[in-house]
Amino acid sequence: MGFGVSAATASVLASAILVLAAGWATGAFLALLSASTYELWKNTLTFDREALEGLAASGVRWAVALLAAWTLLAVLAARRSGASLAHTLKPTAIAFTPLLALFGYGAWTALGGQITFASLFVFTVLVGLVAVLHVQILTTRRPWAEPSDRQSWALVAGASLLFLLVFGALDVLGYRSLFLGYHDTGIYAEALWNTLQGEILKSNRYEGFSCYLGDHLALGLLAFVPLYCLAPNPQTLLLTQTTLLAAGAIPVYLLARNSLGSNGAGVAFVLAYLLFPAVGHANLNLIGGFTPDGLSILPLLWVFYLMTCALDRGTGERIERAGRKASLTWFFVCVFLALISTETAAIVVLMAGLYMSVWLRPRRVGLVVLILGIGWFFMATLVVIPYFSGRPYWHAPQFYGDMGESFAQLTLYAAAHPLDLLRRCLSHSQLMFLLQLLVPLGLLLLLAPSALLIAAPTLLALLVAKDPSLHSILLHYRSSVIPVLFFAAIEGARRQAEGTSWIQRLLA
Repeated sequence: MGFGVSAATASVLASAILVLAAGWATGAFLALLSASTYELWKNTLTFDREALEGLAASGVRWAVALLAAWTLLAVLAARRSGASLAHTLKPTAIAFTPLLALFGYGAWTALGGQITFASLFVFTVLVGLVAVLHVQILTTRRPWAEPSDRQSWALVAGASLLFLLVFGALDVLGYRSLFLGYHDTGIYAEALWNTLQGEILKSNRYEGFSCYLGDHLALGLLAFVPLYCLAPNPQTLLLTQTTLLAAGAIPVYLLARNSLGSNGAGVAFVLAYLLFPAVGHANLNLIGGFTPDGLSILPLLWVFYLMTCALDRGTGERIERAGRKASLTWFFVCVFLALISTETAAIVVLMAGLYMSVWLRPRRVGLVVLILGIGWFFMATLVVIPYFSGRPYWHAPQFYGDMGESFAQLTLYAAAHPLDLLRRCLSHSQLMFLLQLLVPLGLLLLLAPSALLIAAPTLLALLVAKDPSLHSILLHYRSSVIPVLFFAAIEGARRQAEGTSWIQRLLA
């Protein structure tokens, strides 16, 4: 008498084995990753084989976790499609297949290889691919209904509140466990405390000068004085920064909803924003915590949303006069708030003005913004900061000393050595930095190269710097680029939906 196994049972067993293998591979990779140490100033991960422990336990835990997730996803897919559970188990299991590639890292390290940022990036891409495949399964037969305005705002508020609670807790725990040092939160806490004592933005950090304005033109810090008077504690700065970052979900939602004509698209981009790695790192900031750079994100997001409300795209559309006037008023308020956050935000502002003067109407608004950005940047770097520090803009030699010590020398070097700049931009850590910024948004921003150009000067400055911390996603230096990336991604999605993206034109 034989013991036959039905085809359905064999299919379920094979699917379960696949999921268990994917879970084991994931757990083993994360165990390898936990044995790696991040070296800040080299911007590298160093794998320590002797620190590796618990690989098998991690593999088992993740195998069980993925098995549970597979079951839940299969049940959800069955309910949405009306199919039986037996029919949804196999496709939901197959969607975990990309994670099997992680077995390659076990073999790689066994042969003496290293876990690097590249491997971490590959892991992120594989997880994203698994998520996309499961979303495809869940929406193929029964698309998700478009949420109403009320439902959309509820989702935006709920996601933002969750972000605030999670990162707010991490802020407080990090501070209370002495994870934060003097840089950077301590600098601003000290400057604000001294301001309350009558010494405006005084800091003991610097040699040769004592006012923080000799470091950066971050007048927005003065807006924290009343709040700091009520709660003079570094945690006030940390929690306020988290709140402002969470509030960035509102302009992201409005921009995506208005550009794409879909509440669902707006909610999707809000989730992308709140889960965007660079946003999380802007909040926690590996060594700094609170920084003025993070304060530029919210006003710049509003700048891009109000820009689309106040200006025409030059395609024959018209915006009602009263609505345009109100939008322009708030637009310039947000431009001002972005400028006073830190002088580096002025580069994004001036490039936004250039974009507006070329691609939007009326051009004169863009020209005004362009002039404001240029004027503010050079006022900060050539007048205000040198006045308070008693020396020329000292961040130029600090970060670009191997190319020159002034803007004129840097410009001449760039003109004389374009291939060296290209080499710097295409180095390993720089490429990983770019991919970490572009891939989480599905490369949609590449469909709107004109919008992405707004970030070009800032990205170039980050990529060619001799200090590796400038092209690390773990630090705050790229904060002002984040709003540009979301504007470009939403604009790319709009062009793709309208059939006007450069790829569609190329293939037409």
